[in-house]
Amino acid sequence: RYLTRLAPARIGVLTSISSAHIGQFGSLERIADEKLVLLTSLSGKAPHAVVNGDDEQIVSRLARVTAPVTRYGCERGNAVAADAVSERLVFKPGVEESFGVSATVHCHEETAALSLVDCVAGHMISASLAAIAVGWIYKIPLGRMCADLKRFRLFKGRMRLIPGINDTLTYWAL
Repeated sequence: RYLTRLAPARIGVLTSISSAHIGQFGSLERIADEKLVLLTSLSGKAPHAVVNGDDEQIVSRLARVTAPVTRYGCERGNAVAADAVSERLVFKPGVEESFGVSATVHCHEETAALSLVDCVAGHMISASLAAIAVGWIYKIPLGRMCADLKRFRLFKGRMRLIPGINDTLTYWAL
């Protein structure tokens, strides 16, 4: 609550509820309630909440949010959704290396192909959907957002495959 007063937000994004902070809060329910403060404190002109519609801990608390809500995720019923998610890994040392994840994105009434290059992290599809939901609020065309995300590159070593010795691959996932 203190931070939402210090830095008020017009758009709030809630990606997931997990046990990452269980030591400070004691239960998933308390973590969810604390994170929900971001969404219940939205202010300014046309506040808007963007939430992971696949996370039941979030969805079960949406009645408390007074701002309009856009849900994203891979399950049906989300305003911004992905299907046909696939991972690509081609590794032929010295010949071809191609890594990435892709999906078909449905955003309200539009559909576009999303491709994340040099990325082996399937969860980046979900992060991309959150970004697309925010972009949609700002009226950025879906095709442009997907084209821009295709040019996005993760930091070297961060969920990117790295060719190693003796024709091996590795990645750093911290």
